[in-house]
Amino acid sequence: MKLCDIHAALEAGQLLSGDRAFATLVAIEQLAAIEGIPVRTLGLAAPQFAQAYPLRDAPKMGMGRPRYQAWRKTILDAQMLFDPGDVDGDSWISLARAEILGVGKPGAKLYNFWKHLPAGTPPRDVTETLVGEIFRALPEDRAKRFRVGFASFLQLFDNDLARRTGLLPATKPARLPKEHDHFRLVPMAPDLRDWRTTLSARKSVNALDYLNRLCLAAGRLNGKTDALEDLRHSLPNLPNPESLGLPPLTEVVLRAYVTQLLRALGGPDPHLNSVEQSWLDLRTAARAAGCETSEIWAIGKPAAARGIPPSRITAADVTDIMRSYRLNSMPATCRKGCMQFDALRGIVPETALPPEPLGIRHIPRRRVARTPEAEQARRAATRARHGWKSLYVAFHARGWSSAKVSNTLAPLKARCVAAGHAPEDLTLDIFRTLEAGTPTAEQPRLRNAARHLRALGQDDPGYAMFCHSLPHIRTQRTHGGVPESCAGELEELLDCMNAAPTTRRSARVAIGVVVDALGRPDISLADVLRMDLSDLDLGKHEPRKKSHAGKLQSLCGFLDLPWTPAWRELQAVVVTSGLGAKDNPVPKVLAWHPGAAPNGVSLAWAQQLDRKLRSTLHNPPHGRADFAQSLARNLAAFDRLHDLPQVVASGLLPQKIGAIR
Repeated sequence: MKLCDIHAALEAGQLLSGDRAFATLVAIEQLAAIEGIPVRTLGLAAPQFAQAYPLRDAPKMGMGRPRYQAWRKTILDAQMLFDPGDVDGDSWISLARAEILGVGKPGAKLYNFWKHLPAGTPPRDVTETLVGEIFRALPEDRAKRFRVGFASFLQLFDNDLARRTGLLPATKPARLPKEHDHFRLVPMAPDLRDWRTTLSARKSVNALDYLNRLCLAAGRLNGKTDALEDLRHSLPNLPNPESLGLPPLTEVVLRAYVTQLLRALGGPDPHLNSVEQSWLDLRTAARAAGCETSEIWAIGKPAAARGIPPSRITAADVTDIMRSYRLNSMPATCRKGCMQFDALRGIVPETALPPEPLGIRHIPRRRVARTPEAEQARRAATRARHGWKSLYVAFHARGWSSAKVSNTLAPLKARCVAAGHAPEDLTLDIFRTLEAGTPTAEQPRLRNAARHLRALGQDDPGYAMFCHSLPHIRTQRTHGGVPESCAGELEELLDCMNAAPTTRRSARVAIGVVVDALGRPDISLADVLRMDLSDLDLGKHEPRKKSHAGKLQSLCGFLDLPWTPAWRELQAVVVTSGLGAKDNPVPKVLAWHPGAAPNGVSLAWAQQLDRKLRSTLHNPPHGRADFAQSLARNLAAFDRLHDLPQVVASGLLPQKIGAIR
């Protein structure tokens, strides 16, 4: 496709739009000016443009290298988008361009792949065999980069733009084997490969793939003529995989692989001697017949260690085995094993069993019957648990999380269940009894649970009994409260700030705690706010001294601002408009001392203050750009007051300041 056609398509609004389309139009028009011909006669279809203007030709064009390369890239990208193909005159570079444009990548990774290919190999000649040979010949560090590049090459088959170039192979190669792709990394003999297709259990397939690789590395198999018997005899006493450069396995997993494969192979286990094999064959035959064999090991394993096969074991042998066990529970397990062993008669071949049955029976332990009192307590506890479970569901229905329900009610629930009390059984006397038996430190949690149960009873008629059966728990202050001498001033200050309810509560608590510690109920609010708490002992409130001091400092900072009648009037108007203290920019702007009236807040004042804050002379050694940014945020919020009609109508706001810098 000629560049003049691309220019015409862009002017018609095809494919590209906005800044990108404009930049491409300008680049093509600049090329026409360089060529000295009109745009409508401009040819240079791909790859003629790339060949006429090489990547390193910037000096000849009279452009700087970055500008030249950006200009060249803009035109080549447009050629790739409008007419995909070998636009760069190099199929690999063209594919890399398609990779970037097709999926919006910041850069191509194909270079890690094609630089390792034989010189002159085009993309369409890449095959799975070629890639595998190169990968196996590379050192580990370069192989990792090669794998990443090849993965990018495979992704091109899902890239519509790359497919439309016609540069990719007709068949997509398979991905490179990973470290744990044992089947693809090493050869496997035809007999083993055929047997692998018959395995239905995935565990057996995984075991075969790994153990075949391990046996090849250990020299026990050759990967060409191995038969199943060769595999069976190569499994005992395998070496440590890590010593042979294979992915490591724990001894437990390696043993499980070997066991899984031996079971799949069938026949004798080369790990076992003839006696151990006879016990294994017995259990295998019993399981195949559907018999229970879970406890036969308790007699079979020690019998095999003594060289006694199942066909020659006697009751005396079993008695001797039971005496040798040190655990008290093992004789009972042996007796169960004897019963399972005797139950095999008539099911497994007679030659596998002794002439006479063992005759050792397991006698179940007699259970002692519960007393009527214990049974009654058990039933009461069960009923209580069900009742509390239903109560938990009621709280979940109110939107409580499981953690919140558990943390709130668990102290009361645990004591009620232990005493056999369901929620509906609670009375004031029962609650007081439970409270009296609770450690003092845990009693507040018990009372908190009662408070929430009463609240549930007020909202849900099904639990209205809690309003009568549980005490009314009032939240108690841990201080004397705000004294009368400063209560009025504090409320006036909080109203002026339009403080949130949580801020009001924390302010009252902080002042009440400090006044209690001072022992001066007649102190004024200003004196409390300016109090230095560093040397003051707050008693049991000492852990929260820092929080209380911060609250007093915040109130004092608001009180000590350079308030004037004009600023107070603007603050009152903003508060009346409903703006909370957190979002109110008036105190924050006033803290920068803009003047006696809000009209002193101007762009000239803001720019002068910004320069002063950033100055290394006024704020050595580096200036305070952070303060300048805070100023900009405060003034932006101050400008947003113009969005409030009630504030604008007051006539107190100056002109909008806008951006400072």
